[in-house]
Amino acid sequence: MVIVRNWFLIAVITLALQTNKPLYAENRNVVDQDRNGEISRNEAENFYRRVFLYIDHDNDQQLSASEFLNSYSNLGRQYSIDGFYGLIDQLDRNFDNFLDIVEYMTAAMNRYRASDMNGDGRVSIVEASNL
Repeated sequence: MVIVRNWFLIAVITLALQTNKPLYAENRNVVDQDRNGEISRNEAENFYRRVFLYIDHDNDQQLSASEFLNSYSNLGRQYSIDGFYGLIDQLDRNFDNFLDIVEYMTAAMNRYRASDMNGDGRVSIVEASNL
């Protein structure tokens, strides 16, 4: 699940670049819209939906490995399309070689819930380091 763990951080950086907002890893302001130091379920859902729409270049409501690669090439690092095929293989529940919004959001929110170490329904700055 290393790919999925890194996927969140890449998503945060990608959205920060897209919106021209500074990225502060210590408080996750890109996700923490009310800047209260915690990421609510609603903030996480809104964030992940925005990332999905950003990656979905052709607006067909599904993500391909090439769309991931095109989106993340903006980060100034070299990524292999094979890594994105691996990500899709891990998360694709209907085996169509794409991630639809349900598959994407299920994986994203599972990661969010797993990071809520104390079970209070919010991810704190300390817990966010587990994302």
